[in-house]
Amino acid sequence: MESTTALLYLVTAHGVGVASHPFLEWYPSGWYTGKVLDFVVKSKYCKACEYWSKKEKTAEYNEWKETHEDSCEANHEGSAGKMEVDSATEMFARSVDKNEVIYLNYVGDGDAKTYKSIVEENPEVKKKECVDHVQKRMGTRLRNLVKKTKATTPFVPEGKSWCKWQQLKAIGKEETHKHQTELKEEVLQAIIPVYEDLSNDDLLTRCLGSYTQNSNESFNSTIWSIAPKSFSSGKKILDISVNLATLYYNDGYSGIMDVMQKLDILIGPNCYNFCHKADSTRIQLSLKSLSEKAKETRRSKLSARKGEEQHNLNMEGQLYGAGIAD
Repeated sequence: MESTTALLYLVTAHGVGVASHPFLEWYPSGWYTGKVLDFVVKSKYCKACEYWSKKEKTAEYNEWKETHEDSCEANHEGSAGKMEVDSATEMFARSVDKNEVIYLNYVGDGDAKTYKSIVEENPEVKKKECVDHVQKRMGTRLRNLVKKTKATTPFVPEGKSWCKWQQLKAIGKEETHKHQTELKEEVLQAIIPVYEDLSNDDLLTRCLGSYTQNSNESFNSTIWSIAPKSFSSGKKILDISVNLATLYYNDGYSGIMDVMQKLDILIGPNCYNFCHKADSTRIQLSLKSLSEKAKETRRSKLSARKGEEQHNLNMEGQLYGAGIAD
C-alpha cells in the first residue's frame, strides 16, 4: 500500500498529536473529560481503483466508475501534510454542528501549518504548546550543539587524568574538590541562543496549563493494538478499528458489550464478569500510575538508564560513527 500515507493525527478539543499509521485520522476529545468526541479517517488509497485502473479504457470500467464514487475509499488528494491541514480544518469547522462544542485551544508541537489553517477559519482559537515537545526541542538543540563543538570539547578520562576531580576520585577523595561554578565564556555564548529562543515570553505563555499529547499517544496505541502497523489494513478495517478503539478508550469493555448487543450476540455471565473486572483493573492501574510514588519511580529508572548508558560510552569510547573505521 505504497500510496497510503504514514501519519496518524489525534486532535483533542484542546490539542493535536502526531504518530505514525497507514492512514490519517483525527480524533477530537475533551482535555478535561478525556473522551474521544469525533474522528475522521482519510486515505489516499483505494484497492478497487487500483484494480480497475488496468481496465480504464473498457466499457466495464465506465460502468463501474459511475457507481463507485460513493464507495471509494480514497477520500484525499495531495500530500500527507495537506491531509493534516484539511482534516484539522474540517474537525474544527463541524464541532458545533456535530458535538455542540467550540474548540477554543489547540495543543500542537509546531511541526506543521495546521494551526495557521485553523485560525483562518476560526480566529478565536488559541495555540497551546505541548510541554513535552518544547522540552524535547530544548534537549535536541543542546545535544546538536555538543556534536558541532565536539572537536573543541576535551574528553575527561577516568583514573589517571589531567582533571583534578578525576585524580581525587581515583583515591576516594573527590568530595574535597572545589568545582568552578562559572561556565567558560565560549560555552556560555554557544548555549545562550538556545535558551533565548526556547524561553521567550511568547512561547512560555503558550506553555501555561502544562498541556501534553500523552492522552493522544495512549489512544494511538489502543488503535494499533487492534490494527497493528505490521499488517496491511484497508480503510474499512481501520474504520472498524478506530470505532472499536474509541468505544474502549471512552467506556472500556462496557462499550464493546453495547456493540455485541447491537449485533444480537448473547452476552453470558462469563463475558459480563470479565468485562467489568478488566475495566476495574484498568482504572486501578491508571490511578496507580498517576501517584507521585509511581512517577518518582519512573523518573529514577529513566535517570539510572541514562547514567548507565553514559558510563558505558565513557568506558568504551566511540564505537560507531561516520568515518570511524577509516
